[in-house]
Amino acid sequence: MRVRDARGADLGISITAETTIFTCDLERPIPSDTVTHYVRRIAERVGVDTHLDALRHFAAAQMIGDGHDVWTVAGRLSRRDASVTPR
Repeated sequence: MRVRDARGADLGISITAETTIFTCDLERPIPSDTVTHYVRRIAERVGVDTHLDALRHFAAAQMIGDGHDVWTVAGRLSRRDASVTPR
């Protein structure tokens, strides 16, 4: 069982490829600009110069560094073109 599936089961929900990551009620997504603003505010408060997209790039680099293939990483980042991932 994948970690995400186990966490979903703990919450009594089924997580699919269409499941929204950022949500208040597990149904309606929080707008991406709201999430971006929230992450920026947290980063400023803790003194880290970053933003949501930089964290996404970091996650991709970590996955590739851990040995995941480019297609898997691209899929996790919802990229249609895997050739963009290594760049």
